[in-house]
Amino acid sequence: PLAGTADIAAFVLSDEGQLMKTILSSQIVDIPDNVSVSLKGRTVIVKGPRGTLRREFNHINLELSLLGTKKMKLRVDKWWGNRKELATVRTICSHVQNMIKGVTVVSDQLKMNKLLVLKLIPM
Repeated sequence: PLAGTADIAAFVLSDEGQLMKTILSSQIVDIPDNVSVSLKGRTVIVKGPRGTLRREFNHINLELSLLGTKKMKLRVDKWWGNRKELATVRTICSHVQNMIKGVTVVSDQLKMNKLLVLKLIPM
């Protein structure tokens, strides 16, 4: 789950009237002890007991940073974003959470789906 969110808003005047822009939107993702996350620019590499996943977020203008040494956290920041750009902060956090889940958890739902398919389609 997401550890925390923070938004700082400011009003920026335009010709049409007042336009609200957010100065900083930030979210933090908790990283479990049995998972290691490393960053190279906007490339996130997640290593866990079930393997390694790598994902590049070069197409999105965000800041990614690792916090803490004992209890690791990943912080995603977006400066001066409009509404659509701010939505990418939560999206990136969700992608990283899914990567963490992919290298740690064997889904019970996946096992049940395999059993269901095998019962419906005998081989």
